[in-house]
Amino acid sequence: MQEAGNGSISEDMSRQPTFDDERCVHGLLATASCRCCVEACPHGAIVLDDHALGLDEEACTGCALCRPACPEAAISFPATEFLPLIDRENGVAMWACTHGEPLQGQGRVPCLNAIGDRDLQALSAAEIKTVRTACAGCTSLAGDASLVFEAALARANRIRLSRRQPRLSHECLDEASWQRQRAALLRSDHDLDQRRRRLFAAFFEPSGPASRASTARKSEPLDALYRFMPVIDEVHCVGCDACVQVCPHAAITLVGAEAGSLMYAFAPGACTGCGMCRDVCETGAVTIGELQPYLQEHVILQQRRCSKCGAAFHRPAQPDAAPVAAGEDICRICAVSNHAQRLFQVQS
Repeated sequence: MQEAGNGSISEDMSRQPTFDDERCVHGLLATASCRCCVEACPHGAIVLDDHALGLDEEACTGCALCRPACPEAAISFPATEFLPLIDRENGVAMWACTHGEPLQGQGRVPCLNAIGDRDLQALSAAEIKTVRTACAGCTSLAGDASLVFEAALARANRIRLSRRQPRLSHECLDEASWQRQRAALLRSDHDLDQRRRRLFAAFFEPSGPASRASTARKSEPLDALYRFMPVIDEVHCVGCDACVQVCPHAAITLVGAEAGSLMYAFAPGACTGCGMCRDVCETGAVTIGELQPYLQEHVILQQRRCSKCGAAFHRPAQPDAAPVAAGEDICRICAVSNHAQRLFQVQS
């Protein structure tokens, strides 16, 4: 079994995945609960235990369904960039699966179901209006695994419509028609030269223009949907800041320290749904909303001083936001500490 880490890959460079342990949530947080890639693999080829994330090379078929499932874009396939063939003038993006054949040329992917939310979001930034695909039909995928692309496309259109953007239309072509359109495109002036191709590829990077632009709300409609959004239950939050410290994308931040008016602020579009903020929350106050509008802009925090240890701390400003012990205003450390255990009686 191949162990994920240090960018190691299997001997079959063209068909099997490589894992980036610097991006994978299990490399960032030992207690991470994410099992997205494990659950997405229809062949049981990805194994996660207490020691490592590993790949069963014999079971892996290179279908690449693990790729769109990973919230941190930590899975890649060395021989495939997953970039579509682009007709800029007509606003068309083209993908076709290889049906197990060698990957040849831009627009070719191991399986159409390897195209996910991140890829389709990038099309919006590149002003693409139509997606054309070719697939002979998968026989190796069962159940919902064969509908991953359709589900991602439906989510992308829900998000686009909530932003008053045109829907992505989807045209299914047979292999011969796709090849003819590809050949015509490559002969035309619409095909991307290397400079423009690199420019478009930037939209697909997790830290590229599309991703960075999505972290700013701009002038989005109030009912605009976001793929993922962290939500804090102010009643159960104890203000420990663990969610702020663990988030690799600043989807939750602590602001206002300089002005003396602390609050948790949320960055719409920055959340990838990795769930690390939820995993570190000791009171279960953090959840991850999906396809929701930006309803919680901030959580106002009240600064306090512990009546037992004297340390400064903060909690959501609602009076019933967190329990207190015997009516005392105490920090979360003192709330679970038995200070009396350090006392002893001296007898003469």
